[in-house]
This record gives sequence, C-alpha cells and structure tokens, in this order.
Amino acid sequence: MKVKGSQGNRRVEWVKAEHPFTAMSTGSEVYANHNEAHNAALRRRCSAYRRRQNLYAKKRPGLQRVLDVRRLIQKLDPIGDSVSRPH
Repeated sequence: MKVKGSQGNRRVEWVKAEHPFTAMSTGSEVYANHNEAHNAALRRRCSAYRRRQNLYAKKRPGLQRVLDVRRLIQKLDPIGDSVSRPH
C-alpha cells in the first residue's frame, strides 16, 4: 500500500492489486529471498564483505561438509571457539 499525495493534492491511499498469476510464497522462502537480496546488496557495496563471503554455503553438500567439520572441532575442543579464533 502506498500513500500518494503532494502539497497541492489530498493524500490518497493507493492499493495495487497483485497479478492474478502470482504464486504465494511461504514465509521461509520469503525470508531466504530477503537474506539473499541483503547479502547481494552488501556484496555490491562492500569489497571487504566480498572477500569474506562463504562460497561453500552455496550448495547443500558444501554446507553440510562445513557443518560436519565444525561439529567435529567443537567435540574435540573442550575450551570452545574462543581460543581458536583470534578476534
């Protein structure tokens, strides 16, 4: 919904109808799309973010591999991540 108007005209609430063929997305899909769009915007604006980008998480097998390694490290390291990460 947009509220359109200017100083010379009265304010009008303007509701734009969705296209009839538009499919409804689930909440999780909308959330994932929003995250991807936000990451893309950050990547465009910030070169440091581009260098830190986790390319392994783009596909499911790569993400699962990294999660498995992190779980293994957490089981082997009794102190926690605070010692293994310098900052």
